[in-house]
Amino acid sequence: MYTTDSLGRIKQAFAYPLILDKIKRAKNASATPGKEAGDHAGHLFADIFGGSPKLDNLVSQASSTNLSDMKRLENKWAGLLGRRPPADIVVHVEVLYGSGDRPTGFIIREVIDKIPTIPPHIFRQ
Repeated sequence: MYTTDSLGRIKQAFAYPLILDKIKRAKNASATPGKEAGDHAGHLFADIFGGSPKLDNLVSQASSTNLSDMKRLENKWAGLLGRRPPADIVVHVEVLYGSGDRPTGFIIREVIDKIPTIPPHIFRQ
């Protein structure tokens, strides 16, 4: 589930619960709003979690955010969801903006097996 702000930008994304989805995905949209040179069209929820390949789940992300910070979390979640029994994971992503369409950062709150991760993950770009 996603919510937008008054400018139509994705403001929040939720997964209750996060699921591991091994279905092959379609090609992703690449022209995300506010994209700068070197940016990626980054998923808020990756393909492996059933995240949409469309602009309802993609925002401009610095390559370092997408390939490092977000990737580490995705790998962690995939490992926890792949265990038997799988973990129960709830994720809330808050997308931060300045005056433009490119996010300035992300605050990611997760609850794993009913235990919140404190503090939340904060990624600036």
